[in-house]
Amino acid sequence: MLVGVHERRVRQWVAWYRAEGLASVLAHKAAGQGKPSLLTAAQRAALIEHLATGAVHTAQDAVDWVAAEWGVTYRLGGMYTLLGRLQCRPKVPRPQNPKTSGETQAAWKKGGLPTP
Repeated sequence: MLVGVHERRVRQWVAWYRAEGLASVLAHKAAGQGKPSLLTAAQRAALIEHLATGAVHTAQDAVDWVAAEWGVTYRLGGMYTLLGRLQCRPKVPRPQNPKTSGETQAAWKKGGLPTP
């Protein structure tokens, strides 16, 4: 496995090349088209807009919202795949204690305060 693929795959490439040349090898795709999306293009655009509002914090929240909004059922893994395809990251920063002070944290990071 010197090239990172199985010997049978290399033999298939060589057969295609000998039969029809380089164009034939490049025309073949290893993966198919895949399963079509459960959401329409308009629904995907609406999902992106909803994610941009910050109302969705996790992929499970997105699964629940899509089910409530359009009645489309996604599994959690499928939603992660969809969010990756849409280049969306539903996670938000970790919540902070309301008593925290930005100045105190900055001073501690610079070494101005003793360690607790």
